[in-house]
Amino acid sequence: MASKSYPGAYEKGSVICNLEEADNMSLDVKVFHAGTAFNAEGNFIAMVGRVLGVTAKGRDLEEAQERTYAAVELIDWPGGFNRNDIGWRALLQK
Repeated sequence: MASKSYPGAYEKGSVICNLEEADNMSLDVKVFHAGTAFNAEGNFIAMVGRVLGVTAKGRDLEEAQERTYAAVELIDWPGGFNRNDIGWRALLQK
């Protein structure tokens, strides 16, 4: 997940909520922090353009992709966005 407007100018300090919920939804899901920090209130905030890596394991690529995007849906980050096309070429080859 990246800050909106990335790779152009982006806002630093936008609050990211529900990261623990996404990371704990399954043992097969992991949220990697690449550009987060805490603000004065103890909230996760975005500090760079590329902020989070969300990944999952599954029986196959399709299940892993579904689990990943389910975790992304749990993350409440109005200041961020994600791509929905990760893995599409590999899924077409099935």
